[in-house]
Amino acid sequence: CDDLSFDGQDDQVAVDGLSSKAAESDQFAVSAWLLPADSLTNWGTVWSFHDAAGGDKMMLRTRREAGGTFTLAYFDSATGNRNLFSGLPSATWFHLVLSMGADNMISAQLGYQNSSAADVFSAATPFSTLRSAAFPVIGGRFALGQEWDGNIPSEFFQGDIDELRVLRT
Repeated sequence: CDDLSFDGQDDQVAVDGLSSKAAESDQFAVSAWLLPADSLTNWGTVWSFHDAAGGDKMMLRTRREAGGTFTLAYFDSATGNRNLFSGLPSATWFHLVLSMGADNMISAQLGYQNSSAADVFSAATPFSTLRSAAFPVIGGRFALGQEWDGNIPSEFFQGDIDELRVLRT
């Protein structure tokens, strides 16, 4: 997708058929550029997978921390919230790739350019999760810019998302 701006209030994009496509493979990756808004204060969901009833599967979340830096976190109902990267600079585009392997291992890689125009690359320590709690399901939901609590949208993202890709690997 091209650059999408989210206001943190009620903006979201639903692509529910994407959950079924991701579920057809035993491994996949989600890649996106994101620019969190400096005014983001609570958790905002960049993208999320849910079951058909809106139950949590996996999601990528971000929030602004004290001092103006950002944290990117992974969430699923078995793992809970797991900070992937913290202390990220504000007013910066980040490229994140999160993948789930056939072995139920989650890995995340992050790239961005720092204030000195130097490229920064980082990888989070891979971790294991319970496949049934995290993996997208046929007939499930996928959303950009928010997550579902049952049928109620919540945790709206404020900022921009660009070049989202979901790849079956």
